[in-house]
Amino acid sequence: MAMKLKNIFPVNDKSKGVEFHLFEIAVFLTVLIFSFWSVFGFVAEFQLINKILFLSSFVVYLSIYIAQKAKVSFSIVSASYFGYSFVLMAFAWLPGGGIQGAILQFIVLIFIAGLLVLPLRAYLIFILSIAAIVISFSIYEYYNPDAAFPYLSEINRIRDISIASIIAIMVLGFSLYTFKKSYVRDKESLNKAIKEIEVEKIKAQSADKAKSQFLATISHEMRTPLNGIVGISELLGETDLNPEQVEMVKNLSYSSNMLHSLISDVLDLTTIEDENLELSENVFQLESEINDILEIFRPKIDSRKAFLHLHHEHDELIPKILYGDITRIRQVLVNLVNNGIKFTNDGAVIVQTKLLSKEKNIATVQFTVSDTGIGISKEDQDKLFTKFFRTRLANTIEGTGLGLTISKRLVELMGGEISFTSQLKKGSTFTFELPLSIKPKNPQKIESSTHDEDLTDLKILIAEDVPINQMVLSKMLKNLGIENIDIVNDGKEAFEAATDDQNEYDFILMDIQMPKLDGSQASRKIIEFYKGDLPFKIIAVTANVMKDDFVLYRESGMVDVLSKPVNIKMLSHTLYKHLG
Repeated sequence: MAMKLKNIFPVNDKSKGVEFHLFEIAVFLTVLIFSFWSVFGFVAEFQLINKILFLSSFVVYLSIYIAQKAKVSFSIVSASYFGYSFVLMAFAWLPGGGIQGAILQFIVLIFIAGLLVLPLRAYLIFILSIAAIVISFSIYEYYNPDAAFPYLSEINRIRDISIASIIAIMVLGFSLYTFKKSYVRDKESLNKAIKEIEVEKIKAQSADKAKSQFLATISHEMRTPLNGIVGISELLGETDLNPEQVEMVKNLSYSSNMLHSLISDVLDLTTIEDENLELSENVFQLESEINDILEIFRPKIDSRKAFLHLHHEHDELIPKILYGDITRIRQVLVNLVNNGIKFTNDGAVIVQTKLLSKEKNIATVQFTVSDTGIGISKEDQDKLFTKFFRTRLANTIEGTGLGLTISKRLVELMGGEISFTSQLKKGSTFTFELPLSIKPKNPQKIESSTHDEDLTDLKILIAEDVPINQMVLSKMLKNLGIENIDIVNDGKEAFEAATDDQNEYDFILMDIQMPKLDGSQASRKIIEFYKGDLPFKIIAVTANVMKDDFVLYRESGMVDVLSKPVNIKMLSHTLYKHLG
């Protein structure tokens, strides 16, 4: 097979491993060595059998080298090379002078080639095979001293061994040089790659920090006005309204709750992906909680012309009182019910809760949300829980494609699994199971939703710079029967009011982003003034709800956080939680 001159010599193909390059060099050097011995054998008048061995080996190794250059399978070429080398050792041992001849230098060369080229396990077999050949022939020569072909003179033996040793040293040096060169190049490439990874890591960290800052900013900027919308719509619902106004307030409440849910989903997804989401433990009544969830959607259902039935089927065997993260359970159910309503023009959306088992202190509850809507195609089902994915049939329906992704992650975080079945034009059924505690895991940390204490005697300071939020908080407090309320506009005024001996507050509701002194700074100054022995409790009321923010609030001495938008239930629950 004809080859171009430039292709005769070994080429370092960087797309292949260093073993491939070293093997090509080893075969090339073997061809050169046997071409030398073939010529030298005739000049030095070697015995005929040795001339034949050298010449035939030259032809065989040259063929192997040509096959290697022609890109024949590496496994075939390498097996041919080492296989023939074993055959050659067997046939050349005795004609080459045996243990006292130059054959041992040849074995050293093959040994080095195997070391540089063969995988670890193959090399171990290779070593054992060479050792077996050497030991076998050595024993044979020991019992048959005249078996090896004798040299014609001692000078000839020394000459052959000297030449073979020089060749072995040169080949060994060149092979190790090539290996060292490849090693240094690979090390430099590795160091370069490590530096590039470090640069990319810094970029990723910067991008992550920017993302977190962006989300924190967006969260604050959206939650602040939303706090006014949610609060005012809830307060309006407590006033005397005519039927038309009641309907409008209900729709306003529904829209603001859905917007709040969307904001929470975006932030929670980021928190989950960063593995920073922490679950809480609340005491709750499951049937009551689900009925409250369904009431959120009544205005949307009532505004439709088509009939849509929404109801809850509850298993009475489920314990009345359960413990778990009801906020996250509610979030999952809101997403699933909302999807069912969105994709069902008429028919029914049914929420079922069923007790699967009750062992020791754990009740395993199955939640099922079924609808008779448009269903999900086979093509879309595999991608349904993918972030931002929306089915082909959902192009005309509002949504971000985050609800199911968040729901799946939350269910898994709570120790459960979620699944679904669906048929086009027949509807979908989503099912998830959760292990819920019958007794509290941490009794001292339980957040109860039922309270009997009286709040009317409390005195509360509101530190808030936005007038609408001042009004919302104060009216919510008054709805709870609290009339003794002071309001300040910034952190400096909050510090002055909190440290005035005439003001005996029970709570300070502290906004965070305020002029002069922010909420955290004001809290620190207040704690420093009282030397850590506060006569009241400080609660953050803020739209900054990232995990790092919560850590900052705790370090500032605040006992809890009310995240905007605030509603009356959240406010009363937090106050009751910290009474006494």
